[in-house]
Amino acid sequence: MSVNDIYIILVILHLVGAVLGVGAATFIEVFLNKSLADGKMDDVEKGFMKTTYIVLRVGLVLSVLTGIGFLMYYYSLGQYAKLTSEVLWAKNTIILVLVVNAVLLHLHKMKLRWGSSLSFMSWWVSFVLGIFLTNNQKYGYFEIIGFYILMVVIGAFILEWVRGVTKNKIPPAQPPQTT
Repeated sequence: MSVNDIYIILVILHLVGAVLGVGAATFIEVFLNKSLADGKMDDVEKGFMKTTYIVLRVGLVLSVLTGIGFLMYYYSLGQYAKLTSEVLWAKNTIILVLVVNAVLLHLHKMKLRWGSSLSFMSWWVSFVLGIFLTNNQKYGYFEIIGFYILMVVIGAFILEWVRGVTKNKIPPAQPPQTT
């Protein structure tokens, strides 16, 4: 297996992790809004949430492992400029926030509403950084983290507003009818 093959595998797995994470975080918000609309979460809604959290965790694990893989790859090839990229370390910081948030949610030390908002915005900001800034050193670490914090705060308020608007307006999920 060549060095290029390893890089291609890392990129593919990293993209799969990002897609799973962003998609699952988005669906968690959709399911959470639907579940909270009537003030309670029934068994069907709990099942959707459980499945979606599994997908989110798989995405997070893939993102973390491939992120470590990229660090090892760059180091082994002596690509120190990539290792010192402020964009890379801003993305790593956001992934660290995602990991800590996931642990706090799992231990029930973070309220679901705020933890899901943090997860949702973190995944999306990390995804946008990956698309637009991976090879761009125009912005520094603190500018990116400042943007990230701003997006998390704005996103949390927007998600709370959406939850308020949808409360009692979305019919609860119904189990499938059997005949």
